[in-house]
Amino acid sequence: MKPLLLFISTLTLFSIMGDIPGHTQNKEDAEQVRTTKICRNCDLSGINLTNDDLISAVLPGTDLSRARLGHAILISAYLPNADLSGATLRKAYLPSAYLIDANLTEANLSKAYLSDANLTGANLTGANLSKADLTRVNLTGADLTNAILDSALICNTIMPDGTIDTSGCK
Repeated sequence: MKPLLLFISTLTLFSIMGDIPGHTQNKEDAEQVRTTKICRNCDLSGINLTNDDLISAVLPGTDLSRARLGHAILISAYLPNADLSGATLRKAYLPSAYLIDANLTEANLSKAYLSDANLTGANLTGANLSKADLTRVNLTGADLTNAILDSALICNTIMPDGTIDTSGCK
């Protein structure tokens, strides 16, 4: 029992501090994104970037699957074709983010601010967008299958079929 408790405690500590040993994240890529905010086709899977300033980050094709980006500031971030599947973006700030063809399958975007973001062709299958601000977001061609949109703010939002939804505008 004690070895199991020690293992769980160690895993919890690594989880809180950042990276979990043995997962696939490339340490050089992680350092590069933290210092330059530029990393093309990098492996940042599982990285902890909670609360990080990633304003105007350039991360096309980057693997951010299972990344922790809660409360991160991603104003005008450039993330086309990025893999954010299973990522936590709860309360992330993503105005004018460029997420064309991004994979956001099962991502948690609850209470995220996405105003003016471009998610054309994005895969949002099973994503949690509850209470997210989707004002003026472009969702043309996006896949919202089983996405959770409870209490999401939809105002002048371009829906997957190209129509503009103003149902949440005041």
